Amino acid sequence: MSTETPITSQMLVAVHDDLLLVSESLREGSSAELYDMAAHHFGWDENGRPGKGVRPLLCLLCSAAAGGDWEKAIPAATSIELMHNFSLIHDDIEDGSDLRRHRPTLWKLWGMPQAVNAGDALFALARLSSARLLELGHDASTVLRVQRMIDETCLDLTKGQYLDLSFDFDDAGVLERYLEMIQNKTASLVASSAAVGALCAGASDDAIDAYQTFGHHLGLAFQILDDVLGTWGSEGSMGKPVGADVETRKPSYPPIYALENSPDFGHLWRDPRASKEQVMAALDRSGAQHAAHDAAVRQTGLAFESLDAAKPTEPAASALRTLADRLLVRES
Repeated sequence: MSTETPITSQMLVAVHDDLLLVSESLREGSSAELYDMAAHHFGWDENGRPGKGVRPLLCLLCSAAAGGDWEKAIPAATSIELMHNFSLIHDDIEDGSDLRRHRPTLWKLWGMPQAVNAGDALFALARLSSARLLELGHDASTVLRVQRMIDETCLDLTKGQYLDLSFDFDDAGVLERYLEMIQNKTASLVASSAAVGALCAGASDDAIDAYQTFGHHLGLAFQILDDVLGTWGSEGSMGKPVGADVETRKPSYPPIYALENSPDFGHLWRDPRASKEQVMAALDRSGAQHAAHDAAVRQTGLAFESLDAAKPTEPAASALRTLADRLLVRES
């Protein structure tokens, strides 16, 4: 059942239309295939409808909840969505991923060099989009502050990807290193989405900090639950076989927890002769699934405490909570 509200549906359409508008410049001249690449990545060539758009939705809902006119924050929300997708295109190349959203990744269809170039194009469009806030009456200091926040988040994303690519399961303090990784790679952009929305609404620094903290904890909870689904979720829900993340030794909360708490699991994890079934059975015995859910619940509680501290106004406040619930209660 869809949990979209009238306000979120309206926001999704607005961001989708703005993404199309901003991307029109890619159609120009003999480089028009760049637009086709963007359309494929976003799924526009498949149905033309807006996707989930979680991060731009958070931006616009937080802007409305902070007392602002959410339509005046659309360029910032579009910038965030473009920045997110620039990072996904590059991540797919670096991770060697064949599929994204159940579709072939850009590099699989157009090759790595052109996919890198397409990602760079989205990065440039993201910065150009946030600059359009000036056209909607925001003062230059606010626009610069928004841009700096998005740029700092982009740097966090690259730090997170570095930690992912260089992850060593035998390092001391492996759980702390994992948490640092997802704080940069996932939570940072969710936190920035919320904070930028509040900033565009002219909220106080205390309120902006509260929204940013809300997004930070929401992002951590989301990633930990995503790791649970990536380990035990159905092929239909994740688009890949059950246990695929374990088989490929992807850094995620369940095996990292088990490595720190179950010598039996650690032995099998490091044994190249152990089957996926043996490793999964040891992971089940370790209590990692329960521990991951507990960690996500703690982060969720902290997220809602911070949202309450921001004193969000209705109806955006209820829509924000509905969106957060939708992110945190997903089918396995």
